[in-house]
Amino acid sequence: MTTLALTNLPRISTLDLATAVLATLELVSPSAADHQRRVALIATGIAQAMDLPTTERHDLSIAALLHNIGAITSRTGHGFADRGAGRRMGEIGHLLLSQSKPFEAIAEIVRYHESPWDEGDNAAEGKAVPFASHVVHLANQVEQLIDPMTRIPDQVQSIRERILDAAERRYHPEAILAFVESSLDDGFWLDLTRGDPEALLAERVGERYCKLTVDDLTDFAHLLGLIVDFNRDALATHSFAVAAAALGRYAGLEEARSRRLEVASYLNSLGKLTVPQTVRDRRIALNAEERDIVRSNIRQGSYALEETPGLRELGAWAADHDGEASPEGYPFHLQGDAVSLEARIMAVANRFVALTEDRPYRPALSLDDAKQTLEDYVECEMIDGELVAKMIENVEEIDNARKSAAAEDRGIHSRFRDLVMSDDHGPAMDATAVA
Repeated sequence: MTTLALTNLPRISTLDLATAVLATLELVSPSAADHQRRVALIATGIAQAMDLPTTERHDLSIAALLHNIGAITSRTGHGFADRGAGRRMGEIGHLLLSQSKPFEAIAEIVRYHESPWDEGDNAAEGKAVPFASHVVHLANQVEQLIDPMTRIPDQVQSIRERILDAAERRYHPEAILAFVESSLDDGFWLDLTRGDPEALLAERVGERYCKLTVDDLTDFAHLLGLIVDFNRDALATHSFAVAAAALGRYAGLEEARSRRLEVASYLNSLGKLTVPQTVRDRRIALNAEERDIVRSNIRQGSYALEETPGLRELGAWAADHDGEASPEGYPFHLQGDAVSLEARIMAVANRFVALTEDRPYRPALSLDDAKQTLEDYVECEMIDGELVAKMIENVEEIDNARKSAAAEDRGIHSRFRDLVMSDDHGPAMDATAVA
């Protein structure tokens, strides 16, 4: 794949990208996302006491901020009854984060963050556990001891005592010494109640900026798409396949703009993370009320990206794509050219993919039936007729791209399911060792 530089895109810090991931996870579980923020503050507080190099503190803060991505994506919460479950969630986090170049450095930290010290440095299937993983592990345990119904200053002594009682068998000695020192400062605890944790993290560790290529941004969007897919098991290939099917070049877009459209296509279903489980799991076609519930959640996906430089426009394309071409412009009252060309392309591609994939309530349609249904949508003024004509003209190539993308997505999803279903008490599966 040709590497293209993004144009007119401001510099993006790794913390900005991590914040966008966390905002996406917050659509699944607001309480778990808040837990991750507090763990990051605790971990960086410990790191400050150790005077770790800036790069190490930065990577530690990002890893702590996203340490529970595997558990949230799997909807298993953030507390584990046994070590095996924690390891599995670490492997799922590693599987997700290793898909995105900006997070490659922290994927191993997240992978082993549930490894207690009593196993030693090389307890995880013979692989060295990064020191940062031990710090995140300690910070995670400290946060879970905080009672949200009690003032934090009133529980500091109890938390310290409980952590120290388990120190020898659970926590890295150097991390414990740093915790003992840092936790004597009232500010260590009071910072956990601040309303701007990401800003505080930026103050503590600085922001490392990266110049992303289109490929890097596509990988990042793919990560967000996987969070959607893993949470919507019935539609496990949807987001990825739409990204491949939304081929902007057939609408005359230049290559760079077409690739940005591909990135936006990965994000097309972020808002549906907030759709109630009972609606998502329906085994029959949705009724009118349920369709309205889904549509009412569409824009919430774009909100997750509003604070990330360069991604707001892409999130808006993703949110607007579910509108209709009718005079009323349902559901956002956007009509004609008020809906971006990119959003209109995504609307056609989205419907094509939905028709040609299996659904819980019906099997996939044939290409001929899918083309006819798209033409019916045009008659009802639901989608752009000119774009449907281009889709039909190139339908075989687009369908082959959809199938290829769906096959790759199924491979990643299979690795995810293997990890979720693996034996809690057995060794953790190596997520990178699956074809």
